Amino acid sequence: MREGEREHSLGFLRGNMAVMIATGALWQFAGNAVWPFFSLYVLALGGSPEMIGIINGVGTLASILPTVVGGYFADVYGRKKLTAFFSVVLGFTSLLMAMALDWRMLLAAVVVDSLAAGFREPAMSALIADSLSPESRGIGFAAWAIIPTVPSLISPMIAGYLIDAHGTLLVLKWGYALTGIAALTAGICRYMFLRETVLPRTAGKSISTMTRTIASTHRLMSRNLWILLLGESLIWLGWSVASPYFILYGTSGSVGLTTTEWGIVLLVSSSARVLGFALGSLADRYGRRNMTIATLLLTSASSFFFLQSKTLSQAALVFTIYSVSILVAQQLSQALRADVCPTENRSRVYSFFIIWQYITRTVGSVLGGFLYVSVSMSMPFHFQALAALVCACILVSSMAETARRQK
Repeated sequence: MREGEREHSLGFLRGNMAVMIATGALWQFAGNAVWPFFSLYVLALGGSPEMIGIINGVGTLASILPTVVGGYFADVYGRKKLTAFFSVVLGFTSLLMAMALDWRMLLAAVVVDSLAAGFREPAMSALIADSLSPESRGIGFAAWAIIPTVPSLISPMIAGYLIDAHGTLLVLKWGYALTGIAALTAGICRYMFLRETVLPRTAGKSISTMTRTIASTHRLMSRNLWILLLGESLIWLGWSVASPYFILYGTSGSVGLTTTEWGIVLLVSSSARVLGFALGSLADRYGRRNMTIATLLLTSASSFFFLQSKTLSQAALVFTIYSVSILVAQQLSQALRADVCPTENRSRVYSFFIIWQYITRTVGSVLGGFLYVSVSMSMPFHFQALAALVCACILVSSMAETARRQK
């Protein structure tokens, strides 16, 4: 391998990316023992399947306003401080979730968590994009999505076994407490070791200027960005409709798995996410648009065929294809966005995207609960399949590969 090739493939694994990946791995090691079982936690605290969608929807809705403000302040004051501070805040919100006595207290904790995540997300997304060269964004975003999950591959299976042995409520309360401690540690490390990627601005810090700047963000959007906004909205809409109900369908639908067996499904699917490296690298070489389209088609097919699963092995295979394809589609859409968005406006444009993401996720979460309870248990997965297919068609018909990538 020539030196230039080594830089292209491994050069991003240092500096800010190394800090984010290492701290993300610590956070996810604890978090992946509880996040996949959130739907079961809602039920254990007295909620209904429909309430799962409502809690997710309300939490997502709460993120919208802080995302707008967070994107502006990330451009004005810098990415590092917001990323680190709100990582610490998210540690405290995990502790609040651990102390929830019923689904109403959990809902309150989710709202606080969503507020903090909304402030943090534009800064963190922009920091990661700023820390990657244009040539490495495909594999770089894939690395950010995949490497931190590697130490946590075993976490869902351990949690599933403990839930079967000791009960959902006890195990997940301790899990959320450990997640809070891990998040606090990650936030402190990010403050200590991250380096700022933009110079703070001295102008435009008044409330009136901030309002005008945010209101004019749509003027920064090119045609390709509008196409990507529509495509990403469909990706997140379908995901939010179906994702909370995979575990419920897998453990109570036609498959009938135990919680331990569902942990095995998650172990297999998480392990297979390393394929995202290969797909990210291929996308950097042969086209991110084409790879995004391919992964969306796989997402659509696997969403449908999950309903046909009858055994543990079938469920594990199909859910693995779904998990890898939707993950890569989400990350490559971010890489495409970075390719066509100038650095100086990236946080505000990203916040604009994230706002629409939150709107579609809010609608999708409530819609998913309604479809699962009032229409049929299979309907959220049919909806996900259709949304991914429509998104792929939009990219095929309306967007070409990016010839010139923004730094």
